[in-house]
Amino acid sequence: MPPSITSLATSHLLDRGRRELIFFHDSLDIKVNRDKMTGFNRALDEAGIDSSPAARRHYEIDPMSIESGAEAIRRLLDEKQTFDGLIVRGDWAFIGMVNVLREKKIRIPEDVSLILYDDPAIASRVLNLEISHIWQPYSEQLRNALEILTRNLPRPLPINTVHIIQPTLVVRKTS
Repeated sequence: MPPSITSLATSHLLDRGRRELIFFHDSLDIKVNRDKMTGFNRALDEAGIDSSPAARRHYEIDPMSIESGAEAIRRLLDEKQTFDGLIVRGDWAFIGMVNVLREKKIRIPEDVSLILYDDPAIASRVLNLEISHIWQPYSEQLRNALEILTRNLPRPLPINTVHIIQPTLVVRKTS
């Protein structure tokens, strides 16, 4: 099985010496999010990281909410949880997290490395920050979806049409 992009992002942080990683994701009721979680755990397994829940921290957040991200980081800090690497799904939640980290004088990437699982355009402008991120080729995804739909218009769609487009890890200043 080829490595997932979440696995590559996690490995990138581990290669940079980060060991206290947290993955913030959408609902695990959705298969693609469970797949992302599998990639996160696979990279931790390959690095020999303890498999206890304390070493495999992950939390569900609302990726479309600045307050959700801010609240998640505040809760970790209030609970005195330590972390040195975050993978965050959603630019708005990411903005909330970075705002709290800055407010608490936690330096990026010196104290905590960050990878955004989303397009960084908005967050980069709002935060004035070059963000390491997982780039997903949306135009290629749309082109493939339209091709599948138009190819199948004269006849019923197949039950399962899968076309995998591999995202890319783009390393910038936050990691």
